[in-house]
Amino acid sequence: MNHNSFENEKLTSKNDIKSDSRASQYTAASSNQSISSGGSGQDFGIFATANHPIACLFHVLFKGAAIFSFLFLNIFISNEVMAFVFIIVFQAADFWTVKNITGRILVNLRWWSEIDEVGQEKWVFESNDDPISKKQVGATDSFVFWTGLYVTPAVWGLFALMDFVGIKFFWMYVCILCFILSFTNTMAYHQCQKDHQTKIKNYIQEKTMGYMLGGAASSALGGVKDLVFSRLPFFGGGR
Repeated sequence: MNHNSFENEKLTSKNDIKSDSRASQYTAASSNQSISSGGSGQDFGIFATANHPIACLFHVLFKGAAIFSFLFLNIFISNEVMAFVFIIVFQAADFWTVKNITGRILVNLRWWSEIDEVGQEKWVFESNDDPISKKQVGATDSFVFWTGLYVTPAVWGLFALMDFVGIKFFWMYVCILCFILSFTNTMAYHQCQKDHQTKIKNYIQEKTMGYMLGGAASSALGGVKDLVFSRLPFFGGGR
């Protein structure tokens, strides 16, 4: 009797060990699955559908920092000169980022200025050389870029008008400087977009003319061939 009870206890302990091992394996698999599903990819919130979420983030980051500093920095810093420095630094960083990085990455556009032989400043607008490129612009990337580009100078213009009405000329000058920096990028990228649209139009016209001329040339060559062959006696067309 004691021997049977001892065997039953051994079987029970073995079953408990197997159950515990299976439970631990299931828990480990579940944790690995949760880590692989939730922790491997980075979630960028509203930029999750963008092709370049980091570029979208930096496209709006310095704009938001400049506007936030203009509205709320005086609460933390009573020195207007320091607030002016922070605002201009953020807006200058936004100008450089949009001009050199986000425009090229998000919408395949770029612009710069150079001095020609005469000594005059010349603006150069560049878009993708291949209008029908495999590198397509994402819808979210385009929306973030153009919305931020057009809204920012409008906001600074509104702030400048409000400070003019409120007779706050120091802050009005700050707003004017920020407006000039943001509007320069807006005007330049607008010209880049027009240049790109002109390239697409020329590309379509060239392809259309090529197909038309190719078809006309093929028809003409076919007519000449038929006429020549019809004149040869061994093709049955001679006299």
